[in-house]
Amino acid sequence: MDYVNIQTAQNVAIQYEAAGIGDRIGAYFIDALVISAYIVLVVILFANFSSSEFGSTALFVILSLPVFLYDLVLEFATDGQSVGKKIMNLKVVMLDGSQPNIGAYLLRWLLRLADCTLSTGGVAIVTIAINGKGQRLGDIAAGTCVVKIRKQMKLEDFSTIEAQTNYIPAYPQAIHLSDNDAAIIRETLRTALQQQNDALLNALAVKVSAIIGIEKPDDNKIFLKTLLNDYAALTRNTSH
Repeated sequence: MDYVNIQTAQNVAIQYEAAGIGDRIGAYFIDALVISAYIVLVVILFANFSSSEFGSTALFVILSLPVFLYDLVLEFATDGQSVGKKIMNLKVVMLDGSQPNIGAYLLRWLLRLADCTLSTGGVAIVTIAINGKGQRLGDIAAGTCVVKIRKQMKLEDFSTIEAQTNYIPAYPQAIHLSDNDAAIIRETLRTALQQQNDALLNALAVKVSAIIGIEKPDDNKIFLKTLLNDYAALTRNTSH
């Protein structure tokens, strides 16, 4: 089992499990089934479409575009997940912790021709096996990798707030966090607790304390959970 460290903009390292060859192949075949189902529908539609030769050709080209642009459009539109990756709990992320942009997705998509199409996946399999970071050639060129993710949790999953109206935030400074800050805190806290990584937990608490401008409390776990509670309470009825 390989792991990859992602350094976030907040200078906190999050460790993800790199997607293995089996995971990638599984996602690939699921996507292939989706594309195949679409092609069958197109063939049925095209067979029953009567028009001029030019009209038929134009329609065929238009209907063929989703097949060629499937990975590029879906990964860009759904934050790094095609249908196959979604089902297999995989996601494309940047190694520097930033959000993948259209350029990164485009580079991955262009090099997919060499990685998967022309070599029937051979190049991608060899590269992923050797690289150890869930990366095929397209990922290496784009600075991305594919990682395994857990089921997305809401802020309330860490919350122990019983009544919205009665909860009094312990750290009102939590209002200064952004949604992205809260998401990173949530994910890093979950990772640290699952791995029983006290060093990561302390590094996160130190960084968060500096961001909101308070002295770090002694109990890192309680502090971070409370902060997420406070953030949820303070932003529940506001657009943050």
